[in-house]
Amino acid sequence: MAIGIHWEGRRCVLAVELAQRESAASWKELPEGLKGRGVQGGRLVVSDDPAGLKRAVREVPGEALRQRCYAHLLRNAPDYLPRRGDDDCLTGLRWINERRTAAEARQDLKAWIGRWQGRCSRLCQ
Repeated sequence: MAIGIHWEGRRCVLAVELAQRESAASWKELPEGLKGRGVQGGRLVVSDDPAGLKRAVREVPGEALRQRCYAHLLRNAPDYLPRRGDDDCLTGLRWINERRTAAEARQDLKAWIGRWQGRCSRLCQ
């Protein structure tokens, strides 16, 4: 699904498509179809973490960046913790998203990584 945001700040659905697989070729069909319909200015792709989509975003001409969906990151985070996951680690990670500014979030992320790098290195990566 592709959602656009008008200059007025309103969201609108630009496309909904089904793909048979999650390959880069399948993912590229959506932005190429949008370009063919005259849609311009795509700058950010927010998604879960499929390898095909990451590759497609790099291959489709344009300047779109890809950002991992924060909800998916949090859902997958326990997979990267030691067997006995640490609630404080996950609470701190969730808290970073609550910051009011990017500067605050960067500062808190740096502190969080400093605290958890030794114990949860896979998650910190």
